[in-house]
Amino acid sequence: MKRVSLFEDATTLEEMVASAVNILENLGPGTWEVYEHPGMIIEGEEQHWHIGAVGNAAYRDLVTKALVSKELKEVIKRRNIKLIGYNDLKFWQ
Repeated sequence: MKRVSLFEDATTLEEMVASAVNILENLGPGTWEVYEHPGMIIEGEEQHWHIGAVGNAAYRDLVTKALVSKELKEVIKRRNIKLIGYNDLKFWQ
């Protein structure tokens, strides 16, 4: 299994989507691990954030939006990329 970062140095949603699409377009065969921390900003739930989480929360919200973007879904479908979880890996069972 190889690890890949989809968002590299992207800081905006548009940059994140473009980076992820580019990486997935050029991904070779094999099993790849994408390690991200998606999250959502829910209005009124700020009291549950810990110190330093405000910037992280905004970034994680962008990660979620990028991962569910139309562009990312299209490249995954077109390239026939199979999304799996750890339970699908034979060495994990």
